[in-house]
Amino acid sequence: MTVRTLEELQDLLNNELAWRKKELTTLKFSLDRCREHERPTFARAAICLLYAHWEGYIKAAANAYLEYVARRRLAFRHLSYNFVALGLKSDFVTAGVPNAIEHRTAIVETLLAGLNRRPNIPFQDSIDAGSNLNSQRLREILGILGFDTANYMKKKALIDERLLRSRNNVAHGTYLPIESGDYEDLYGEVLRLLEQFRTDVENSAATQKYRRL
Repeated sequence: MTVRTLEELQDLLNNELAWRKKELTTLKFSLDRCREHERPTFARAAICLLYAHWEGYIKAAANAYLEYVARRRLAFRHLSYNFVALGLKSDFVTAGVPNAIEHRTAIVETLLAGLNRRPNIPFQDSIDAGSNLNSQRLREILGILGFDTANYMKKKALIDERLLRSRNNVAHGTYLPIESGDYEDLYGEVLRLLEQFRTDVENSAATQKYRRL
């Protein structure tokens, strides 16, 4: 789905979250209704699906927001600093070549003389969770988008230990007993984080937080 308007962005954010919540809720109901001896198995499977939707939604929502900003076609002088940095991504990569003074000079020229140029914001390959969306990678994604990290970093232990480490242990074949009550608590916390992320994306787009001037 192409994201050109605020309405299209909101629709994508809501639709992406809706089908994920439906799937997670279906599995949760199955966990609630299953027999006692089946619960550890259902809980282990549920952890993997919960993580999959955690990573999947963050990536989908973040990429949609980047596409929305990219399609605003704003010049460097009008973009917030995080989007200026993203717009210069390819220049920074090229400038990393040893002794490539001409490339570093070109970046300075862009910053000082090319402020009216419209950057090509790479919205298709800038968000990388590395199949392990821990708190550090989440912080990097939030930085790319220009979002405040405070509320998310309060959940650092939950993200890194209770969600990601548990998922990795299960996915890699390590036996990890998970109580259904522990899963229900984690399920609620992760859904609240995803809803917070949707709200942050919507608010940032609606208030044009991506603009500097």
